[in-house]
Amino acid sequence: MKASAERTAIIRHIFGRAREIGIDDDTLRDVALQLTGVRNPETGGGSISRLGIRQLRGLLAHLKERGASKKPEARAGWLASEAQVTLIHQLHRELTAMGDLRDPVGFMRSVTGRDQVEHLPRVGRRAVSAQGYIEILFDKKKKALEKGSKIISGEADSIPPDGIAFHKV
Repeated sequence: MKASAERTAIIRHIFGRAREIGIDDDTLRDVALQLTGVRNPETGGGSISRLGIRQLRGLLAHLKERGASKKPEARAGWLASEAQVTLIHQLHRELTAMGDLRDPVGFMRSVTGRDQVEHLPRVGRRAVSAQGYIEILFDKKKKALEKGSKIISGEADSIPPDGIAFHKV
């Protein structure tokens, strides 16, 4: 890895770890100033962009000591919940059985840009988040009903917003 690419990656990690433990950018710059003494000549405050790689690594180590994690589990709170994953899989099965969804993974990839349900963010932009994707699947299910699918009450493992399940006859 080139030094500039490594430096950029470390800076990204620093800002990510700082957010993880609740440190805003200004506070992070103050911490960098206290640890390294490097100032931004324009503002007089700390400057992360002026730090060398050793200083950046030291700042990152300091953040890790304060509770920042480098493990993916630290980000698990923003990924799709188990209930959302289960509901999406159920909707995929129902729509496939109805004949309205041939390739669930391909459809999800075209809508969200992701291959696995577990990698969808819990909330966010409609087409990218798990909740938004669930809404899209329910819309698709409603359209299937309008074109002739039969309603079977109390049959679904997943309960759509209107409380009914749709199945093609």
